[in-house]
Amino acid sequence: MTTSTVDCWLLRATGDLDDSTLSSAERQRADAMRSAAAGRRYVSGRVAVRQVLGERLGLPPADVPIERADGRIHLVDRPDCHVGLSHAEDLVAVAVSADGSVGIDVEASERSGEGVPAVAMTPQKVVATAVLVGDRLAPLGVWVAQEAALKADGIGLSFPLSEVTLDPLNGGLVVRLGKRSVWGVTLRVVADAVVAVAAAGPPPVLHCCVVTQAGHHLAATGSNPGA
Repeated sequence: MTTSTVDCWLLRATGDLDDSTLSSAERQRADAMRSAAAGRRYVSGRVAVRQVLGERLGLPPADVPIERADGRIHLVDRPDCHVGLSHAEDLVAVAVSADGSVGIDVEASERSGEGVPAVAMTPQKVVATAVLVGDRLAPLGVWVAQEAALKADGIGLSFPLSEVTLDPLNGGLVVRLGKRSVWGVTLRVVADAVVAVAAAGPPPVLHCCVVTQAGHHLAATGSNPGA
């Protein structure tokens, strides 16, 4: 099976966020969030997605034709552009691929395994992940790897984590959602975050960059787990 290539961006939103590129529906949804913090996370994610996709498609961010279906972001009339989004506090991660459905999950590395549900863990999962991110971050790596696969599938956390299996493959992971679907996951520590990206087939090739709120690239890395 062909290995997918995924471009991903990691941003840390600080200061006031400019929501002028968002649609009226997106602003209304942000205002309806359960808390100001949740609204801010939603806005930071949508601003980041519009900036990234605007650059990729040659469009003003406000003109990017975003729609949401089956829990995922889609672009109107652009079946060749698959998008994943994750946010954790002020971290935002965006993944884009032309090769098929993609899922991404991010957590701050300082969190380690704090707060990760016990049902998400087995000793075998932790051992497989520790090889990639080290013992301290292994529990967090298990969590983001499973989340990325669940997002790529579109089912999200409604799927029982006890039925998720995780095994090493080609410098990455293969995550099986029971008998439902199988995903290749690439897991990396980027700057001060743990990032997992899921795609169909083997663990995907990643091209990642860390970006400031203003859009200035701080660092860029290419990553092929099979190399």
